Amino acid sequence: MEVYEMKLKVKLKKDIFLKDVSTYITRFMDMNLSANPTMYNYHTSKIYKGYTFDGLFPIEEDKIYKKDKTYFFRVRTINQKIANYFLDTLMFFENKDIQGLTLNTRVVEKNLIEKLYTITPILMKTDEGYWRYSMTFEDFEKRLKINCLKKYLYFTQKSDDITLDSELLKRLGEDKSDDLDLFTNIKFINRMPVPIIYKGRKLVGDKVELQVANNEKAQDIAYMLLGTGLLENCARGCGFLNFKNYE
Repeated sequence: MEVYEMKLKVKLKKDIFLKDVSTYITRFMDMNLSANPTMYNYHTSKIYKGYTFDGLFPIEEDKIYKKDKTYFFRVRTINQKIANYFLDTLMFFENKDIQGLTLNTRVVEKNLIEKLYTITPILMKTDEGYWRYSMTFEDFEKRLKINCLKKYLYFTQKSDDITLDSELLKRLGEDKSDDLDLFTNIKFINRMPVPIIYKGRKLVGDKVELQVANNEKAQDIAYMLLGTGLLENCARGCGFLNFKNYE
């Protein structure tokens, strides 16, 4: 498995508030995928997506990204076909809000990861909304591990094809995480829930720092998460991670 990272330079066609950045980048990415029939089917399928992205930078101090200025955002994926599609199309794509300009790519080198930390907030959906309203920390930790393990099993047991594989997702089962030593410490960076705008609704998430266990499976999963994102809505701008390697 390799994590491909693309750094896309874009020009904005309108002012965009910080709180709306993920909405506009999501629309840009979705429209790009929808331009190709195969990619459209992948985009609309209800399976784990093998890509994630962060927000615009450099950060604007007044929290307004300016029309006609250029910015960057990063896209990562563990799927070579997705990477090749983005390489072929993103820098040439534009919609009414954002215009692609240039794109640089690299493979993220796999080293021994000490910590993962969120650049964009993570989202854990529950029927009651924010997870803290109905779950204990132990419940949160268990569901986090289950999500990470199911993603890992899904992406390592399927081929590099991007076609729908919902049957594989069903076969993975609900919980094989009890014996997995994945994170030795979970630290919440935010003091208050972090707002997330999704389909016009305001959801809330968290910023976290994760100490990664020093074993082969934990390290493989941590590396994968750099390309898939952590927890849910990663193809909508949530759960993008950076990392610190052991020195």
